[in-house]
Amino acid sequence: GCIMAEMHLKRPLFPGDDDIGQMVAIARLCGTPSEQNFPGINKLPEHGRLLKLPQCRRRIHDEFASRMDSMGLDLLDKLLVLDPLERITAE
Repeated sequence: GCIMAEMHLKRPLFPGDDDIGQMVAIARLCGTPSEQNFPGINKLPEHGRLLKLPQCRRRIHDEFASRMDSMGLDLLDKLLVLDPLERITAE
């Protein structure tokens, strides 16, 4: 999903200088991770750091609607789902 988006943007999708910067960039586009969009996230070792993230809504459609058709947008949205168990795979 990142590579697909970067091909359209012609720049890195989630630039960050450190782990927190990277997580903030992801939250700004994909929404802030929560138990609703990533069940079990509260049990991850880094969860305490996630509490410091800004509360953001998912913005993939807003960011890419003018850059790709609806099928491409749907694919990108499914490739960038926060919960790895819900993210689509090549299978």
